[in-house]
Amino acid sequence: MVPIYVTFQGTTSHVVGGKTLTGHVRGEDLQLRIEEEGNKIKIHDPFNKTEVGMSLDGLNAINVIVHGHEVHFLGNYVPDRVVFRCCVTLCGTTACCEHASITCGSTTVSC
Repeated sequence: MVPIYVTFQGTTSHVVGGKTLTGHVRGEDLQLRIEEEGNKIKIHDPFNKTEVGMSLDGLNAINVIVHGHEVHFLGNYVPDRVVFRCCVTLCGTTACCEHASITCGSTTVSC
């Protein structure tokens, strides 16, 4: 599975299992739900209750930056895949990666 690194900026924190998380944590500390579907990964964002999708082809890691109600998912790809990035935003969540998508409720945006 692709590693996920999360950074909480400023006074932002998140409680998981009675433990308050701040600063830098790993995705498993947040108990992020992650699914692989073919050549795509889906991450269930616990902060804004969205579902983020991105291409797995060449994906090395995912950085998540949380600042208040704004959440940014940034896909880190091998160098030859960097030129194919796009960004989408919906419900306070932004995803920048190859073939990004975000679903919030019954609405999906993608590029």
